[in-house]
Amino acid sequence: MRVEEKDAAYCLIGYATIWKHEGDRVTQLGLQLEGEVQQRYFRKVIGECANVIPSNLFRLLDKLPSKKARSQAAVALARGHDWQHVLSDTELETVMSYLYENDAKQLKQRMRDIEKQSQ
Repeated sequence: MRVEEKDAAYCLIGYATIWKHEGDRVTQLGLQLEGEVQQRYFRKVIGECANVIPSNLFRLLDKLPSKKARSQAAVALARGHDWQHVLSDTELETVMSYLYENDAKQLKQRMRDIEKQSQ
C-alpha cells in the first residue's frame, strides 16, 4: 500500500471513529503510524474531533504523540470553545497551557478580534 493510500485509509477510519464518539480509538489509530504519516493523520482528524467530541479530545490531550499535535488540538478546542462553550474555565485554561507560544498569540488575537466584532 502506498503512503498516500495508507494515509487516506487511516483518516477515513479516524473520521468514522470520531462520529461513533470513540475518542480513545482515534488516538490509538494515530499512534500506530509513524513520522510524517502520523503528523498528517493527527493534523487532519483533530479539527473534526474538536467539533464532534470536544470533551474526549480534551481528555486525550496528554496522550497525543507530540507537543505539536497537542498544540494543534489545543488550538482546535479553543476555537471550538468560541462558539460551543463546552469547556469550563478551568478546562480552557488547561487547553491554553498546551499551546505553542506562537499559537497562543494568534489565538488571543483572534479572540480579541471576535470580541471587537461582537461589540
